[in-house]
Amino acid sequence: MFVSLPVIYMYAINSTTPKDPKLYQCPVYKKPCRTDLTFITTIVFKTIHSPDQWILRGVAALCDIK
Repeated sequence: MFVSLPVIYMYAINSTTPKDPKLYQCPVYKKPCRTDLTFITTIVFKTIHSPDQWILRGVAALCDIK
């Protein structure tokens, strides 16, 4: 199952603040084949659920679904 995401503008910051336990670090891949060769980066999403819920469901962002 695929759901479209809106356009995401990314920028880098230096941060030494502690990690919020309600943030899910979503992996981003080039293609549906999830390997280290297609891994690009991670996107941090705020969530009302535990990040473990999304990890167990295998949630990831894909740049191309073909």
